[in-house]
Amino acid sequence: MFATLRWIGLLAALLFSLPAQGAEFRIDSATNEQLVLDMPAGWRGFTANPEGAAVTTLAFSPAQGASFRMLVTLIPLPRDASRPPITASDLRESTQVAADQARSRSVEAVLTVQSLTGPQVSGVYFQATDRAPPAGEFKHLTQGSLVVGEAVLTFTVLANDDAPGGPEAVRRQALAALAAIRVASR
Repeated sequence: MFATLRWIGLLAALLFSLPAQGAEFRIDSATNEQLVLDMPAGWRGFTANPEGAAVTTLAFSPAQGASFRMLVTLIPLPRDASRPPITASDLRESTQVAADQARSRSVEAVLTVQSLTGPQVSGVYFQATDRAPPAGEFKHLTQGSLVVGEAVLTFTVLANDDAPGGPEAVRRQALAALAAIRVASR
């Protein structure tokens, strides 16, 4: 339901493996910033930058197996003084729309949008459990968006029950890594 392996397979075809596991990943933004993510040990990362892509997507998975995936997409915000800044309300509204769409197939009757903050990060997310995921799809979903520096990051964490430590452990590790994202100068 939440993401098919076929979609992830297409994304994987575009991916180039990064050599580090549980390492620091840097994403260049459209400004003079880099966003720095520290991923947990045992996670491997990939970056997808198809030719002409306007956004950067990172994908993370366990060092072995395919029991979870985390996708993080950087959406640079154009510098435009006439455009109001993205607000917490904007993020909450767009995340609630995604939660409402996921609710029709989720175990949970209500999908609550929750805050996610860190020293340089402000955002929201929701989590859902697929009632009856088709073969090859993930059962657990955590999805949201963050404002960090002059960019918006969207993220999706997908996990199955066989994920290392279980899906809740994957969710906690992913949310902790996202909350700890920091901005560095290039």
